[in-house]
Amino acid sequence: MKHQFKKLAAAIALTVPVSLTEIALARGIKNQIPVTQKERQYEFICKFAKAATTPSSKNSNSAEIRDNPKTLRIQGKDLVVTPIFDSTEASAASSATNGNKKRKADFSSLKQFYAMSSNNATIEELHNIAKELESTNQVEYCEFIPKYTPPPADIAPLSTDYSAYQDHIQPDPGIDVTYARSLGLTGSNVTIADIEHDWNLDHEDLIDQNVRFGNERVPSVFSSHGTGVIGILIAGDNGYGMTGTVPDAEVIVFTHSHGQHGRNLALARTIAALSAGDIIILEMQTAGPQTPGSWTISDNPGKSYGPPDYDRSIWDLVKIATDAGIHVVTTAGNGNVDLDHSLYDDYRARGDNGSILVGAGSSTAQHYKLNFSTYGSPLHLQGWGENVWTLGTGDLAKFGDDDNQAYTHSFNGTSSAAPIVASAVALVQDYAETFLGRDISPLEMRTLLIETGIAQGEGGLIGPLPNIRAAIERLSEEISSGNICDGINEYPNWTAQDWPGGPYNHANALDKMVYQGGLYEANWYTSSVPGSDPSWLSLGACATSSAAH
Repeated sequence: MKHQFKKLAAAIALTVPVSLTEIALARGIKNQIPVTQKERQYEFICKFAKAATTPSSKNSNSAEIRDNPKTLRIQGKDLVVTPIFDSTEASAASSATNGNKKRKADFSSLKQFYAMSSNNATIEELHNIAKELESTNQVEYCEFIPKYTPPPADIAPLSTDYSAYQDHIQPDPGIDVTYARSLGLTGSNVTIADIEHDWNLDHEDLIDQNVRFGNERVPSVFSSHGTGVIGILIAGDNGYGMTGTVPDAEVIVFTHSHGQHGRNLALARTIAALSAGDIIILEMQTAGPQTPGSWTISDNPGKSYGPPDYDRSIWDLVKIATDAGIHVVTTAGNGNVDLDHSLYDDYRARGDNGSILVGAGSSTAQHYKLNFSTYGSPLHLQGWGENVWTLGTGDLAKFGDDDNQAYTHSFNGTSSAAPIVASAVALVQDYAETFLGRDISPLEMRTLLIETGIAQGEGGLIGPLPNIRAAIERLSEEISSGNICDGINEYPNWTAQDWPGGPYNHANALDKMVYQGGLYEANWYTSSVPGSDPSWLSLGACATSSAAH
């Protein structure tokens, strides 16, 4: 890093303990959203404008860049600057992933994130530094992100009136995973990344699955939580324990528990590891302003748990991901926060970052909002927030008192809702890859699942429940409607059409092909057409034969 910070388009992060009774900290864009903290650690984030040069202000104590570009001197305090990415990661981030050529996303800002550390700055001094940085036109915003928030689960009291085993995979009141299975869809074309605290990948229902750590594991008391989340997705179809909604999917887990700037680093590294059509689950929540009726965080009065992208740097990274065609499924949080309250005007004013924000709904056909779920117009879809059977805590069974054989029938919160919605995203994406030969953009996916979903019942707005069958049937119209190419009617789905010797079944559909005889044209084919032995060849961009169907 030999440049002289001519372009300080960077985010500066540091972690220090807060030991004040209460202090208002800068947050959002230009101090728009004040935050109070009490006796907790946090991340101090500043994002500089992309074309920023050395920060300056009228104050003689304003930031000056020293000869060593890794050190900033601000208000008489030395702040050591290190990039969140090392040099190798920064180079990779600049081009993101080769698989994202389908989307023209700007990944260059991933290299803008820096960590700062100081051994002699108090919290008040850091607050003043943040205000001075924001006073320049070179800084987009500064914020202080609470650290070590619990995952959005474990809502008490837990209901004991459970429905049948794994009912979330069934048709309404479930999301109808069974229909996708009837088409042979098991998630084999999908990669899913889960970002949270920890997981037990040695669980007997995960040990043989396609799952791995994307960064170094940091053991945590919340390991059963992560195990429950990915258990919903990829628990093995092996005749014991649970069966995941997409047991053949690849899952990569990224912990955000690596000290300072953990969440930002984990999300940025996840984006760099994925391609268009892949899925990120943000299993986290953050502290935001308390609204009437919301649940107070016990050690942070005046705050309630809301969505993680309330933190602006997370919001920005989510936008980078969705611009690249990566689906981002985000928990809304378990604080019963009203995101339409005026305290969240600035959050809503940011616009659309392309994610799917998920609330927690009932496991019944009424699909009402559960009392703890955050709600409001920013939310898009709901998943089951109660009574979900998966791997984890052992309240259902813990054979041999072994954590590797522990199961639960009461996984809950927006924590269970998010992987259920992600299951729908994965299976619809799997269908599109298998039968349409394409990926679905985040906006198209979100719109499709909302429009074909099962309507919400009572309570604040959390959105409909995904209906996988309805979504796939909507997409299947793309196959069966046909189109005109060089004056020829094309019918990509020949089901119910009369081929020589019998009807065509598209269940074994492969790549685009055309029947050489010139009488029929199809984008989908089976290797065995009853009663005939046609020759096949790959179809180009358009048929050249003038023969009509």
